[in-house]
Amino acid sequence: MPAARNELKTELRKVIEKYSDKEECDMQSAIRDALTDMRHLCDDVNLSYAWVDCGAADVYDAETYETDQLPEGVEAVCENCGKPCEYDSEMCLCRKCEAEAS
Repeated sequence: MPAARNELKTELRKVIEKYSDKEECDMQSAIRDALTDMRHLCDDVNLSYAWVDCGAADVYDAETYETDQLPEGVEAVCENCGKPCEYDSEMCLCRKCEAEAS
């Protein structure tokens, strides 16, 4: 991970931990609230959160998984089920996720 993004992650963690302490909630709830606010921020600047999140998933996958670990033709690892999958826009096409979306 590039140093600037690592610094951003460190600062985000501090802010979320501070929020968690202030609101007396667990980290999962604090991160959920932060993501909710990121959705609002995307609306404020006229961006699609889903599109931004899809790009973030691709960057995360590139940082987390070696490219040779992914089968040929697989673009990313599904955030929902953790299996390699392809994306069509923002929609995961793995069977588990496709079934949950139906």
